Amino acid sequence: MERFKKALILTKCCFCMDLKNGSLIILYYNLFSNSCNIVLYLMTLLAPGQGMIAKQEENDDSFSDAVIIIVIIISIVNVVVSIYGILGINRNIPRYVKIYLVYTLIYIAVIIFLVMLSVLTGHVDPAFIFWDIISILLYIYFYLVVRSYYLLMGAPSSPASK
Repeated sequence: MERFKKALILTKCCFCMDLKNGSLIILYYNLFSNSCNIVLYLMTLLAPGQGMIAKQEENDDSFSDAVIIIVIIISIVNVVVSIYGILGINRNIPRYVKIYLVYTLIYIAVIIFLVMLSVLTGHVDPAFIFWDIISILLYIYFYLVVRSYYLLMGAPSSPASK
């Protein structure tokens, strides 16, 4: 098990950048992309047919609205947690980075659950499934980069090892 834990510790981000800068880029990317998500999904919710998700059938309205509201809430929390992560890395506060790491694990689990729920209820577009899989894999990689830097900060252990 110890060998497996060590195999998941990265030394560079994207094979060329140190972990601190890579972690900061990842966290700023999360901050920016989730801020954009909030705006786009609010537009979809407030102006149906004009936003990001076009509603195809009248009976899909409640499902679509529920998914949109969930995505907005998740994005707002993700913005706050990304700010904590940025502060933790810039000011060398491991417990702030740990908040980001724990939340990211929860976020990945929620996204996997929402994808499975969409598939089971039949509200799925194959293109979105492909994008969701790519997104989940990216978030796992982002988690590993930030976790590797967290361990370099002198943190006793990661949330995944408990």
